[in-house]
Amino acid sequence: MRSKTISSAFRAFASGPLWLHAAVMAGIMILRQPNHLLYPQFWAEDGPCWLKEAYDHGAACLLMPHTGYFQTISRIGGLMATWTPLVMGPAIYLLISLLAQLAPPVYLLSPLGSSICPSKESRVVLAFLYAVIPNSFELHLNLTNAQTHLALLGVLMLIGSVPKSRLGRTGLLATLVLVGLSGPFSLLLTPIALWQWWQKRDSSATANAAVISLTALIQGISLLQSMHATRSPAPLGASFPAFARILSGEIVMGSLLGARITSRLMLLPFWKVDWIPCLIALFALSVFVLAIKTGTESFRKFAAFSAMQLAAALLAPQVTMSTSQWEAMGTCMTGTRYFLIPMLAWFAALLVMSQYGHRALRYIAFILLSAASIGIVNDWTCPPFQHYEEFMKQARVFDRAAPGTAVAIPINPEGWALQLIKH
Repeated sequence: MRSKTISSAFRAFASGPLWLHAAVMAGIMILRQPNHLLYPQFWAEDGPCWLKEAYDHGAACLLMPHTGYFQTISRIGGLMATWTPLVMGPAIYLLISLLAQLAPPVYLLSPLGSSICPSKESRVVLAFLYAVIPNSFELHLNLTNAQTHLALLGVLMLIGSVPKSRLGRTGLLATLVLVGLSGPFSLLLTPIALWQWWQKRDSSATANAAVISLTALIQGISLLQSMHATRSPAPLGASFPAFARILSGEIVMGSLLGARITSRLMLLPFWKVDWIPCLIALFALSVFVLAIKTGTESFRKFAAFSAMQLAAALLAPQVTMSTSQWEAMGTCMTGTRYFLIPMLAWFAALLVMSQYGHRALRYIAFILLSAASIGIVNDWTCPPFQHYEEFMKQARVFDRAAPGTAVAIPINPEGWALQLIKH
């Protein structure tokens, strides 16, 4: 009786208006890091790159690549922050990053997302798994990693329905331009856009493919010009056991058990035995392959994009400057920004198997999806930011200072600082 009541309540919620789903997911995202709402601060490149370079160069910063490629969403945030007192800058960043993080699930739940997955209930499950996904602290509500959320929005827009109005189609193309020029993901989105164009052969698919391909060309040229100067000199350390530890640890265990539990498990002796992570990885790959065979065309496109993104991350990661890159990624939950989209693809594969697979596989998929509640609970609260009082003190000093005054403001994570000279 209770299960029927819960099921009826879920169906009623799933059929609710889009604004309700958006409001609930926005509330979830904020509640996962309330400290960031109450005491907003800059994170990593937010200060010394996006804000400082916007303050020093103005709109010209939009033409400046960072780590080899253009990061337009972050540059726009930096520019907007220069229009207000420094103490307000982090709040502007928070608003932009919240909108960027909220955009993919809202699009998925909109009528445009119905062609991706006809079942509204399945789309609600995926959207809220995204909102509460474990092992995602590094990407949660910060402008520096908003590009990853935009990449997810981009692939959904490419495989979703076409807006009926001219304004909607124009907005879609403008968003694809922003997506394509905010990180290197347009290089991976281009094959998906061409795949969609090959199947549809209509004006909308042609325009989408042209826009994404053009942004990919821009990002590709930029990367080729500066790749050797911007990437870590650390050895890659590629091997199948190392790959298995990354896949089984960061994606499978990280998504189901969360970063806090998985990072402790990685310190135990069993993790040094190669066959255990290899077995987990082979099981996950088997589930993924079966889901590709039984899933929809949209799932296959999303799976292809996530696979390309994971391959690109493994070929050129930027997680350490000395030790082996793959070893670091497979032993200490490092570089988790690379695994958001693969984790979502893993959840989507489990959802496909829970609906279309053999009975035994459906039970296994359902059990694994239920196990994700462990990670959701343990990773619900993101680590709070530090140095708020010092940041506010120094920001107020800067806002009131005379031209030529220099300030150095500590920001998160530990060791980062924002250095500015008042104009």
